[in-house]
Amino acid sequence: MKSFTEHEYEYLKDKHILILKPFIALRTQAPQKLLYEKASRDLRDLIAIHNYPNVLADTRSVGMDFSEEALIERPNLWNQLKREQDSNIKIAVLLDKIDEATKIRMNRHSSLGHKIFPFTDYKKALDWLLE
Repeated sequence: MKSFTEHEYEYLKDKHILILKPFIALRTQAPQKLLYEKASRDLRDLIAIHNYPNVLADTRSVGMDFSEEALIERPNLWNQLKREQDSNIKIAVLLDKIDEATKIRMNRHSSLGHKIFPFTDYKKALDWLLE
């Protein structure tokens, strides 16, 4: 898997947490469907390679897409991961701020059974993943 380099993510083996740095989040927000689909497949593969760890997605300084398409299509990546394993991974999303659009998007994920929660504090996000 060569699509993501090690400077774009960090795997905390002792904690079984995959930290996705902002550039990966930006790539999975690509407006062109083919680019988004490739980045999503690459991300799914990266998570699978590390045996489905909990994920901290650092999206600080990255504009998130809260369009209708994003609200419907983006959760598909996490649905695929959920089907590939018996239990659901936890996903902490690290944001600059948590606004109404963020709450709507997180509620969409939660309604699909994803264990996803937004944070603005890095340490609190890590602590939640370790619970």
